[in-house]
Amino acid sequence: SVIETEDVEEIATEQTTHRIFEMGNAIAEHNQRRALDLYYDLLTLKEPPMRIMYLITRQFQILLHLRDMAGKGFDNQTMAQKAGIPPFAVKRNLTQARGFGAGQLRQALEDGVALEEAVKTGRMNDQMAVDCLLYTSDAADDLLCVDLGGRRFTKKKKHKQKKKKQQHQEPTNTQKVLTIVRNSTDKHNIRQH
Repeated sequence: SVIETEDVEEIATEQTTHRIFEMGNAIAEHNQRRALDLYYDLLTLKEPPMRIMYLITRQFQILLHLRDMAGKGFDNQTMAQKAGIPPFAVKRNLTQARGFGAGQLRQALEDGVALEEAVKTGRMNDQMAVDCLLYTSDAADDLLCVDLGGRRFTKKKKHKQKKKKQQHQEPTNTQKVLTIVRNSTDKHNIRQH
């Protein structure tokens, strides 16, 4: 049997789609290392950063929508239909949604929209915008941190915390960029009205 170009493209497309959904799950589960590994794999596979950003934002939107519907007592089948996801994915997504506050999910959505607008208006390149959603660092306060849409979700490291607490912690580079993007978006919107 001969391997055709179509065979290779089909396998590559399936791998790319699978990695995108794995990355969305890693973000929702606060697994920043896995999310970044998958993100860089996707870039290597020439996946467009704007598609990646769209899917990250969509994942937050699904989580917020499911969280709201669960609070209103909707059953899983109805939630699946309204959220546009398969019924088997509802339980996992609800578990992920509980890992975020509703305000955190809304802020992540707002930041995703602001970053997308910054790209479309030429104020930021597409890869930098996705980096802002996924940027990770070991913060000076000795916590593992991940910035998702400008919000810091932290998980304590297993070793002892430093005894001295910092009175004022400098904002991360991601937070600084998002502040600039939000401010320029606000000024742009004011000029339009």
